[in-house]
Amino acid sequence: VTKDRLLLQNDGFVVVMTTIDTVTGRLIGSPDIITRGHIAVRDNPGIVDGLRGDVRAYVTKRGSVRSRAAIDLLKNDLRTLVASYLFDRTGQTPIVVAVVNTVGRGRTNVVPKPVADVC
Repeated sequence: VTKDRLLLQNDGFVVVMTTIDTVTGRLIGSPDIITRGHIAVRDNPGIVDGLRGDVRAYVTKRGSVRSRAAIDLLKNDLRTLVASYLFDRTGQTPIVVAVVNTVGRGRTNVVPKPVADVC
């Protein structure tokens, strides 16, 4: 716990959120980037816009993500991409959290579980 707190104190963290259509594999909207304790988005729009463009290009090049394993692999790849991008430009290695939301008709055979009645 202490090590994590020191990392957060020195380098901060970055969250990259993407939404992907599971049918087409296309990115829906622009990736959202949230930083705390690393770089100020308002003060460094070039770094954040460049990162957003690199994430967009990578996800577009990658193609469809229909399986859970493909989504997990994409998250790992995004963490690596973001960490190396930020280290090259700032010299710091923040904690990187990659969030991949999926929408589409990826799981049509799921049967909802019955909910017990509570009296």
